[in-house]
Amino acid sequence: MKPISFKLVIIFFLCLSFNLKAQFQSGLRIGNYAGVNGLMQNPSFSNSSFLSWDLNLIAGGFFVYNGYQYVENTNLIHSLLNADRLTFRSTNPEKAATYPENPLFYGFFDPSKSFDASVTTFLTGPSLSLRFKKFAAGIYFNNRFSLGANNIDGNLSQPSLDQWGHLEQKAFDKMDAAGMAWSEIGLNFSTNIEKRRDRIISLGVNLKYLLGYDGFYLKNYNQGNVIGISDTMQLATGGPVEYGFSTGVARDNSGYDVGIRGKGFGMDIGASLILRSYDSRPYFFKFGLSLMDLGYVNFNKNAEFHYLDQATDVEIDYLDILGTLTIDNLVSKASEQIMGDPLASKVADEFTILTPFAINLTMDCSLSKYWYWGSQLTRRLDFTSNTIERENILMTSLRFENQTYEVGGNFILYNDIHPRMGAWLRMGPVTIGTDNIGSVFIKQTQLTGTDIYFALKINKFKAKYRENDPLENCGF
Repeated sequence: MKPISFKLVIIFFLCLSFNLKAQFQSGLRIGNYAGVNGLMQNPSFSNSSFLSWDLNLIAGGFFVYNGYQYVENTNLIHSLLNADRLTFRSTNPEKAATYPENPLFYGFFDPSKSFDASVTTFLTGPSLSLRFKKFAAGIYFNNRFSLGANNIDGNLSQPSLDQWGHLEQKAFDKMDAAGMAWSEIGLNFSTNIEKRRDRIISLGVNLKYLLGYDGFYLKNYNQGNVIGISDTMQLATGGPVEYGFSTGVARDNSGYDVGIRGKGFGMDIGASLILRSYDSRPYFFKFGLSLMDLGYVNFNKNAEFHYLDQATDVEIDYLDILGTLTIDNLVSKASEQIMGDPLASKVADEFTILTPFAINLTMDCSLSKYWYWGSQLTRRLDFTSNTIERENILMTSLRFENQTYEVGGNFILYNDIHPRMGAWLRMGPVTIGTDNIGSVFIKQTQLTGTDIYFALKINKFKAKYRENDPLENCGF
């Protein structure tokens, strides 16, 4: 293993992520009236929609999870109404005397194992889906921000860093993180490949043109060790480390330039199987399988790719690096202290980030004419260090839906260990919901995140799938 310092680079990118985070938006994606919003989960579902056409005017949402930091004794509504009271707890009497009235305190987890954080926010503009007799087509415009940082070493928690003793050695596991803000222009097409009296099989695809605004990724290849040798100096071994970033933030932090700094392509591929019923239910079972967000953005404007490596142990003066928090200072000082040259770490003016690739399995059962029970499993597929890691989701739900309104509730297991309860309501053209209802209304001892989403759309309803889709013995 080659020696290198990597801790400060990791902390720099973690600081970018630990004040936001976003998730699944069940109420927008899973129903038979989901329309254009549902095809972003499985593009073949547009072919089995109960809607002959669906025009989404606007939709948006965000989910927040943060395994690093929390706010004590609050919920989303309370914290938003009292944002001016947020502060850090201090043992210093002078700082404590400056607390606002009825303060809301930040706190930091001290994990015994790795922790995680992730972001998925979206804003969907005017989008249209059309369903014909034998196929469906659509177009949508989506703006997204996603960040994934999972399996972060517990030694990087704030309490662990604060308790770092003189000459104490800490081992840091290898890790990677990536994040990106981008827009996508998507074209949807789906069709039946088999249609019989008892079943329908459909295939669908979304083809996407991607426009990247800001992005970064970080990869530490091996476990490393760091020893604190003074208040400002550390002796580090490990690595190598590579990272890339592209941003509109000025190099001296004087402002932000809005613009497209990368382009790419993506696609979603989906298949569905509907087992028809022979009573008043629209179907017995509906199964879906999809590959979501198979794509990339190549950043080549205001972009840098760096590779840090060194053959000897390195002494790091982190106060010198963090003395002036500008991009140029962080990059050049890290390169100078690790590589011996402020320009040595930069190896390219472009890099590529892969979108949050995942596989999704869906099962939906019609219990009666209007009641449905469903389950979904989403697993991230992370093959390279520059892939944005999606959240792992296991979800089960129960809903009542008709052409006028819909109400549902769900249970979600987020990243295999964090339980959540959600609910949503659709009244005519408006949908609003959350996949973490407790965080919105119920005071949390430790508020680690939240989730909320909405949609406004207009459409023409078809009350029954079978009424407008005659049965056929075979083919289509």
